[in-house]
Amino acid sequence: MSNTLLKVVVSGCLATLMDALVYSALFSFIGSSISKACGFLAGSSTAFILGRIFTFQSRGKVLKQIQRFSLVYACTLCANVLVHEILYNVIPDSGWIPFLGATAVSTVLNYLGQKYFVFKEVVCS
Repeated sequence: MSNTLLKVVVSGCLATLMDALVYSALFSFIGSSISKACGFLAGSSTAFILGRIFTFQSRGKVLKQIQRFSLVYACTLCANVLVHEILYNVIPDSGWIPFLGATAVSTVLNYLGQKYFVFKEVVCS
């Protein structure tokens, strides 16, 4: 396993753990969609910090990266909540399946967005 892939896996696991903790803490009080969105946002904040410092070791302009990251995560938030709701409503008594399915879809989209858009270093020729 390459060093970058290992960092992606570790960062992703930590961000997902943050997402899961917030989701599970709020689910009983505010329902599935809002708790999923809150968990996703907590995980997203964790992902930005770890992505910038640990995974991609970016030295780019932080404000521009925050704007790009926010755009990527706004799109993947919609995908995440949509997949979660579809699975939650289609599979009765599904337990963690909606959470895991939504997380899998958004993980792939987030990685691609971070690697090729948010933390992509521009090389001047």
